[in-house]
Amino acid sequence: MKLKITLENTWRNIFQLTFLLVISCFFTCVMGCSKKTTESAGRILSIDLPKRSFQPGEILTVHVKVRNDGPQKDRFVVALNILYGDETVYDSHHGKKSYKHEGDECLNAWVDTGTEQTIGTFVYKIPASTKPGTYHVLVGLRRYPWEPLLMFRGARWCPPETTFEIRK
Repeated sequence: MKLKITLENTWRNIFQLTFLLVISCFFTCVMGCSKKTTESAGRILSIDLPKRSFQPGEILTVHVKVRNDGPQKDRFVVALNILYGDETVYDSHHGKKSYKHEGDECLNAWVDTGTEQTIGTFVYKIPASTKPGTYHVLVGLRRYPWEPLLMFRGARWCPPETTFEIRK
């Protein structure tokens, strides 16, 4: 009987820890989506795609418009991820041999205070083996060279969503 109580307590503890982890991830996302610092007040204004439907083999281009509300000119880094469900199919920070080139493909630019600027073009060739379905474009904004995240948006858990469809 004591073993049963211990197992029940263990499952209860696992459930409580899982619940706390989910809640902390949610608040991290909410803070990450809208977080500003006093040093740098960069923010993502829009994620622009040329169209919302593609076929394997086509080229997807992405432009990201940012704004600097900080007190001085600042240099920002934009990283881009393409997600299919919970799977990351492309990460510009890590790059992949099968894409444009190996290594880091994050883009950066100086943005004057009080101004907006488009950073990009991210270029992604959609592989022939890509599954049909809905894909999310998730963008992160940091201060150069790789400071803590200022803001991210584009996924279903960090709206507004930016999606495109792959059709065969």
